[in-house]
Amino acid sequence: MHQVQRNILQKRPILVLLLLAVFSVTVAFESVEAGQSRGENFITGSSLSHFNGVGHIDSMEGNQLVINDCSKELSSGVKYYKPGPIKIPATAFSVGSRVGYVEDRNGRIKSLWLLPSKSKGK
Repeated sequence: MHQVQRNILQKRPILVLLLLAVFSVTVAFESVEAGQSRGENFITGSSLSHFNGVGHIDSMEGNQLVINDCSKELSSGVKYYKPGPIKIPATAFSVGSRVGYVEDRNGRIKSLWLLPSKSKGK
């Protein structure tokens, strides 16, 4: 009986460590959002390669945007940024704004970034 209890007690720390490892990996995969851990997926908005898409807002109505003639839906928890990352209000965006966006798994925009206009020389 004592041997069985000892085996269970010896296995519990391993189980706890295993659960912590799984939790850590899960959290790491979700760290694609601005302001989170500065791992390889940390978004600053300074590189266009961070975004699922880049373009100009053609129209805005409710949770629907048209960006470069492509209709996009905003997620219910959409966050708004400018490069840095710096949080900004949704009112900072208007028709004609140059934006980058990151989509969730369902193709809805989960973060919308106000980008500087391209200069005519580029």
